[in-house]
Amino acid sequence: QFRVPIAEFGGIQEAMAKAGSDGLITIAGGDVMNAIVDNHEAPMVISSVMKQNCTERGRRIVECGMDIAAGSAICRGDKNYMGNAYMSLPIAITVEGANIMTRSFQIIGQGLTRCHPHMSDLLKAL
Repeated sequence: QFRVPIAEFGGIQEAMAKAGSDGLITIAGGDVMNAIVDNHEAPMVISSVMKQNCTERGRRIVECGMDIAAGSAICRGDKNYMGNAYMSLPIAITVEGANIMTRSFQIIGQGLTRCHPHMSDLLKAL
């Protein structure tokens, strides 16, 4: 329509940069978690934070993809490469711990009880 490749539009470049950086951060976080587990450690709080963070970044990546693909992302059919990912987001959010309740209980609860030196004794006393 404008005789300009879509990748040259500033808005498209912005969405691609956001999705790319979130993707690289997610991969780097996975590599760090794999290294920790390979070292025979069990990082409960860090794994909860990573699980929530990766799910949230995945949500943003798919949303950027929907913005880039525009109308073709909402039309159902075999050539829609974004629709299934977008429709599965609520499942990932619920199952993988990015919803508000799970995030609050996992990260704040585990972090507080496992990282604070006196919290475990205080909970036992109650």
